[in-house]
Amino acid sequence: AAPSAAPAPAAAPVAGAYGGMVIPEVYATAAAKLGPVECARRIVFGEGEAPTEDWEGKRQQLVRQAELKNCVVNAFAPVPQETVAAMPLWARTWLRNYVAGNAIYFGLNTLWAGYLYYAFGAWHFPDARKVPAVKAMVSQARVSFFALPMYSALPTLSEEMILQGWTKTYPLLANVGGWGGHLLLFFSYMLCVEFGVYWMHRLLHDIKIGYRLLHRTHHIYNKEHTLSPFAGLAFHPIDGILQAAPYTFFLFVLPVHGLSHELALFATAFWTTSIHDCVVVDAWPIMGASYHTIHHTTYKHNYGHYTVLFDWLFGTLKVPDFAKERKDWEAAREKLLATKAA
Repeated sequence: AAPSAAPAPAAAPVAGAYGGMVIPEVYATAAAKLGPVECARRIVFGEGEAPTEDWEGKRQQLVRQAELKNCVVNAFAPVPQETVAAMPLWARTWLRNYVAGNAIYFGLNTLWAGYLYYAFGAWHFPDARKVPAVKAMVSQARVSFFALPMYSALPTLSEEMILQGWTKTYPLLANVGGWGGHLLLFFSYMLCVEFGVYWMHRLLHDIKIGYRLLHRTHHIYNKEHTLSPFAGLAFHPIDGILQAAPYTFFLFVLPVHGLSHELALFATAFWTTSIHDCVVVDAWPIMGASYHTIHHTTYKHNYGHYTVLFDWLFGTLKVPDFAKERKDWEAAREKLLATKAA
């Protein structure tokens, strides 16, 4: 009998593949064929994927999710789609983060500043002296513009480490038993992040060389008439990355849903807009703008992220005089109305 043919050699892993098991280019091509609208639908509603305990199965789900997100966001990138398709996965991911970061920062802040200071400025800021100058907002936008490329590197690095299997990140809510397990883990994760951001921020003040070389860039905006939504990301890029680093660090400590981690990280762009707009809102224990304005004027209070919890625990909390702020607003409002009526 004729000898049987030798088995064909295994295909070599494609460059950029993860563990030789996942070929991101396959998912990129599939996502591109779906189009951004269908990709967005699948990100939100899922694809009916079954949870698996096998890491390679989880990895493939995570890569597929990454390419769905890339397809949606990079459709708006000012780069030819053929160029985007030729990029390695990490570069497509960085581009996605950069496009999304710019859209959120410049789009949200322009709309919010227009609403607060121009469309309804007489209501929110009846004392026009408290409205930030256009020059200050342009300065803050310029600092942020040059920092955004580096800011975009942190979620890119996080996703790369997730795909390498170095973190405890999981792709599907079903991996932890559904919404109940997910919410418990996510609450624990955000509590850890709150702790980490508090201490990172505080150390950037307490360690003088860190303040002088990094954090001082942000604190040149230290009066109500210089603080604005655009100040939210106006940091030295290394400073901004350090303060966001707890979001990445705790991926190694706790199981975290991949998409939830990314949404939480990008939600900070919305939050920093809010706490720099100087709008008075008493919503204890939330770290609102009044608390953060005190931080910008005293330099030694209210280091927290979303809440005042760790400022309270570690003795750095200074509570705003909301009654006085309300009284000042009412007096300014009455004066403005009287001036208009004259």
